[in-house]
Amino acid sequence: MKYTCLIVIFKKCSNLCLFFRDLSGVVYGFNVNASKSVQQLAAKKNVKIRIHNIIYRLIEDLQEELSSTLPKAVEEHILGEAAVLATFEVTVGKKNVPVAGCRVQKGQLDRKMKFKLIRKGDVVWTGNLSSLKHHQDDISVVKTGMDCGLSFEKNIEFQVGDEIVCFNEQEVEQKISWNPGF
Repeated sequence: MKYTCLIVIFKKCSNLCLFFRDLSGVVYGFNVNASKSVQQLAAKKNVKIRIHNIIYRLIEDLQEELSSTLPKAVEEHILGEAAVLATFEVTVGKKNVPVAGCRVQKGQLDRKMKFKLIRKGDVVWTGNLSSLKHHQDDISVVKTGMDCGLSFEKNIEFQVGDEIVCFNEQEVEQKISWNPGF
């Protein structure tokens, strides 16, 4: 396993090359210079040296570097909401499949996106649709005010009053928040 670390140098350090032996990462300097030999050794060991003369720039650079090591966060964006008005079953092959008769209250339901089944405020199930129909027609999108019938990939029993939420997920960069107070 390779370890990454950050070293901040505030004074002249003649033994800086000792740090480079097993190091992969970034060395930060504030109001110091790195000699040619130190720069060459750092380049050979694939260690970045970043020297700053303004403390705020050093802090911004540190925040950016540390933020780049964080995993991406997943954000959900709601595309549409529907209310379950009726429930019934249809026979597909030899299986009975539960179907929710819904009306889209807000936005739109897109068959390609992810869905949540919410019952009394609790998420009961999250996944994909196996079917989305308007009357007898297979459709890919249902908009506000339209009625539809839908079923999930997993046979989940619906109840009148359940909520169906259509959403997508996006990965976003996380940022380290750090205020040193000066």
